[in-house]
This record gives sequence, C-alpha cells and structure tokens, in this order.
Amino acid sequence: MAGIFVEFLENKLSEQDEQLRQQLASFIKEENIDIAVAGVQKYIMGMPVSLKIFASLVLDPQTPPDIRSYFSLVVAYLINPENFQPEPEFKGSLLSLVDDAYLLHSSLEIVMKTLDERKRSRYSEKLKSLEPVFKFSPMVRSKLPEDTLKKLDVIINYLEKLLEVKSMAKESLVYVLPPS
Repeated sequence: MAGIFVEFLENKLSEQDEQLRQQLASFIKEENIDIAVAGVQKYIMGMPVSLKIFASLVLDPQTPPDIRSYFSLVVAYLINPENFQPEPEFKGSLLSLVDDAYLLHSSLEIVMKTLDERKRSRYSEKLKSLEPVFKFSPMVRSKLPEDTLKKLDVIINYLEKLLEVKSMAKESLVYVLPPS
C-alpha cells in the first residue's frame, strides 16, 4: 500500500513540477524557488514514511489507547477530501497536501518524543530519514493560511494536552504508590 502511495506522489510531483513552481512564486522570492520546490517535494514525499510509522504504532498493542485514538483523528483528517485547505487555486495540486503533511509530521514528531528509548530505537532509521522533513516544518507552518493553521492547531493542541495529562498522571502515581 505504501508503495502505491509513493508511486502516486512521485508521479504527481513530476507532472506538477511547473504548476508547483508557479504557485510557490506567488509567495517565495524567485531566487529561492528551486530550494522551495525541493523542500516541498521532500516534505510531501516524507508522508509515506510517517504513515508507515503511524501504522506500526497503531498496530502495536503496547501503544496507549489514547494515542491510537489520536492517530484515528489524524487519519480522519487525511482522508477527508475537503479537509481544511480552502484555497480553490490549490485544489488538485500538490500544495493541497502540504497541510496534510504538516499535521502528519508534526504529530509524529510530538508522539515520538514521548516514547521510551527502546520503542523509539525501533524506528530510528526511518526517523533519521525524516529529520530534514521535521526541520522544514516551521517553514511550512509559516506559509500555511491562517485559518488552516488555526484548525490544524486544534488537532495538534489536543495531542499535546493528551500527552501532558498522561505525563501528569504518571508523575502522580510516583507520589501515591509506596516504594517497593
């Protein structure tokens, strides 16, 4: 399944290279277009890797149920054809995938920071390939339309609150349980 998605993205990237350049030219300086196009392409091409890690975590019985529930919220966003990208000029273009990629990569980055070292190490090679993608997220965030960003932040803030509550509950148990 991931191979089909990768092939689809690669085909779209090659078909829409010129269209992507024209769309980026509206808010990127001309001398930075090549860098921006390469960055957006790499960012979008990171989606299959992030999805693969998400799927592994969801299928892992040791992944907490609340994290699995959050992943289902992300997947619901991703499969919604309208999601939050309101710009009609991006409809059908690869730029319409940027908000999906941002949500996916940002959520994965947050979740991976909360996992123990043993579990994180299972994904170390894949995560290493995503490092440039994670570094590109702040730039992507700065270019997303404000109304789209507000809606994405609701989902991402939900994850952060979920993990914060979980961490506080874990710390509380340390004080409640007697030493063994």
